[in-house]
This record gives sequence, structure tokens and C-alpha cells, in this order.
Amino acid sequence: MRGAGMIVATVSVVLCCIATYGTEKADKTDPGSLVAKINWVAVQELTANAPIDHYRLLVDGKVKDENRIYGDHSSHPYLAAVPGTSPLGNGAYIHMKIGNQNCMLTDPSFKMGPDNNMQGTIEYTYPKKEVSIDDWVTVYKMATVQHEKTVRCLEVQIKGGQQSSAGDVLKAAPKK
Repeated sequence: MRGAGMIVATVSVVLCCIATYGTEKADKTDPGSLVAKINWVAVQELTANAPIDHYRLLVDGKVKDENRIYGDHSSHPYLAAVPGTSPLGNGAYIHMKIGNQNCMLTDPSFKMGPDNNMQGTIEYTYPKKEVSIDDWVTVYKMATVQHEKTVRCLEVQIKGGQQSSAGDVLKAAPKK
């Protein structure tokens, strides 16, 4: 009888372990491009399907900062979104490494951390690690949502190079 009790106990423990393992596996979500997130700092690593030649920062749908990459194009960017301080305010600072270029996008007016004057939640959006870029694509988005409505939004976007061959240009030219 004692042996039967041990078998039942062993089977119960094994079933609990299997059930717990299955639950943990189901609860895990794909982090996508997110490498690390500590408090208000997020670090991402991406792989694009084309070399990146432009990057920009949008706040509430308006372009705040836009730059072009000259020379060393890369399709493997790193991004770190960091709250920072400047004489203009405590805002958003986006550090990017694209190829050998160190890139910086800033908006001193966009508060990335909690705001005592605004009761809302901060929502982050990260893309998958592999990004397809033809036109502008958002690779980082942070929105302040209040009563299910977005009240402030910050986006970082990248754009791939327009690579066309001479044959494509000739095909597009009008015939005389």
C-alpha cells in the first residue's frame, strides 16, 4: 500500500510540473526587437531588409527631427530610448547606432516618465526583430493614453534607400 501511495504522489508531482511548464511557456510573449527595458529606458536591436538612409522623430504626428545617413549605410540598427534632462526640459532622447554612425533624436518637451499633471498610462510598441522597410516604418512608439484616448505620442521611424537600377529609370521615362 505504501508503494502505491509513493507512485500516486510521484505522478501528481510530475503532472503538476508539466502543467506549470506548459503555463509558463504559454505566458511568454515574443519580445520582438526589445533587448532590455529598465524603468523608462528601452533598448532595441533590429534587422531591416534594406539599408537605412533616413531616420526621424514624430511627436503627435508632426516631424520634430529628421536626418539622412551619408556614407556607411547599414540594415542593422540599435536604438535606446532614454528620458533625459536639458535646459529646455525633461524630455525624450533617442540614441541610435546605424552602421558606424551614432544618431540622436531629441524632443525636450515629450516627458517619457510618469507625469504628475497627467493621469494616464504609458504604452510602448516594439516591432518584430526583422523589419521590412520600403517607406517610413515605425520602430519605436510611446503613447500616453488617458480614458482610452491617445493624448501624446512619440514615434521613431526609419526609411530604406531607394535602390533602382538604370533599367527601372528607363522604363519609367515617358515615350516620345
